Amino acid sequence: MLGAVKPLTLLGARCQFANGAVGVFGRETRGAARTEIETEKLFIDVGAALAEDAPVRVGDAACLVGAFQETGNFWSGKALASRAGCALLIETLRRLKKSPHDVYGVFTVQQQVGTRGAGAAAFAIQPDYAFIVDAAPANDLPGASTSEISLGKGPAIKFQDENMIASPAARQVLIHAAHDAHVPYQALVSTRAGGDGTIVQATREGILTGALALPTRYLHTPSEMLDPRDLENALHLLGQLLAAKVL
Repeated sequence: MLGAVKPLTLLGARCQFANGAVGVFGRETRGAARTEIETEKLFIDVGAALAEDAPVRVGDAACLVGAFQETGNFWSGKALASRAGCALLIETLRRLKKSPHDVYGVFTVQQQVGTRGAGAAAFAIQPDYAFIVDAAPANDLPGASTSEISLGKGPAIKFQDENMIASPAARQVLIHAAHDAHVPYQALVSTRAGGDGTIVQATREGILTGALALPTRYLHTPSEMLDPRDLENALHLLGQLLAAKVL
């Protein structure tokens, strides 16, 4: 697995390789329990009758296949949280007419396998503040345990995750921006899952780092789901943040 992919969600799902070949996730059933779905038991069926007919080779990587669609009032699709984060950053920069700050928008790679892109960018830019756009798992579902994060209640300002405690100054700047922009926000405190903030915060002499996360259901599955209102509120919050004279 390249990243936090959940085997439980993959059986019967499709994936696509860089050369266009499509495969379906299957499972070895011999000696396996009925409910057992482990990484070692999964395979990708590319429709080849013989090994020499296979359109892919060992080491080729594939990504999940899942079309974007509107699901009631929500949006769903594969890798939607990351794609929404990119859209949020693009639209923020597009709407930002002027700012008293030097603003860098960074689109990072390999967050799930070592936060390599964020670390390299932070080292090169040496920012005074870094604000990470991330995803927050929303479990506001029937039968789920109590969830601190829900769809439609605003973006989540991160206080803590598995590896990072958000810098108090950066966290407060985000909270003040939310108040000034009159947008709702949620407080995210989690002992699980990290993001790009960990490596950014520890770069060079240390960087004041905060994180704004988009609430997302079914995170790391082929059908991530979010509320476009949370995206719009995050957009207003970031616009207010970057237009403020004092950080």
